[in-house]
Amino acid sequence: MKVNDHQVKEFYSNFLKRDAPTNFLRGVTLDTSDTALEALLDIPHIPPARDAYTQIMKDVTTGKLSLDMVLEKIGLPEAGWEYNKGDNVVPLSIACMDLNPEERIWQQIIADYILPSTHATHIRVHVVVLLWAILEGKRISVLSLIRESMWKVNQQQKYNISFPSLITRFASLSGVERRPTD
Repeated sequence: MKVNDHQVKEFYSNFLKRDAPTNFLRGVTLDTSDTALEALLDIPHIPPARDAYTQIMKDVTTGKLSLDMVLEKIGLPEAGWEYNKGDNVVPLSIACMDLNPEERIWQQIIADYILPSTHATHIRVHVVVLLWAILEGKRISVLSLIRESMWKVNQQQKYNISFPSLITRFASLSGVERRPTD
């Protein structure tokens, strides 16, 4: 199915609430509920209480989970964190080339389908932790991450709009008419 850029832009201009169960597009109500997204993406439902990523990020923040251990598992032996500058030094990212080859493939999948990124050279901490969690077999609700990415598009008014195929499929399945200008 060919992406309809006009519909995608209209979708985001009407995307007013992060967890909205519906969105309006050209007079049609799109079901954007978690159930509809899970069905469209063919992903299992993982209740928030069973989503490991939230707890893992808390563990990173409190120091219960070592970022060095995470990097050791997914990075090349010479891999290292890049830190911010200033008084409160914290890890920010790693270079993509510091990942093991298999992990680099998984990182690209995450960047293409879950947490879209235009950065091809560095991976931020939260993406590194997500990559590690997925490869460790943790139960992750990617739906909340996708919703967050969609919300950021709306808030930042980005020009590189995420999930165009997903939104075009939503519109098509909901019966949104294509216009001659599309």
